[in-house]
Amino acid sequence: MTAVPGRFTSNLDGDCLVIAASGAWILASAPELDADLQRLDPAGARTARIDLSHLDRLDTLGAWILHKMRARLVSAGLDAEFADVDPAHAALLERIATGETPTAPEREEPGRWLAFVEHVGRAAS
Repeated sequence: MTAVPGRFTSNLDGDCLVIAASGAWILASAPELDADLQRLDPAGARTARIDLSHLDRLDTLGAWILHKMRARLVSAGLDAEFADVDPAHAALLERIATGETPTAPEREEPGRWLAFVEHVGRAAS
């Protein structure tokens, strides 16, 4: 099953900019999301609510784009917050917020059996 691409809509509700994110905020959606983010206009808003209740999927890049969106709104003078965050996405958003990046597990040293097979392979060539 193909994921629905990530997207967002925005509307002004009084002085609050309500942004509704939906779909899959993943690597495949990143170019379009970033381009849409550049067109986001917070004019007339004092606060922003970024509603994440309709996110289907979120990867590290998608979480980074969401934080970039929030930072852009804050730098424009808005009090911006994420709302309705799925618990499955909260940990990833928190890691991005604190500057943590996922790291690859350390590579284990090859066992004796693997070293033996490698030795035999090299001797045979």
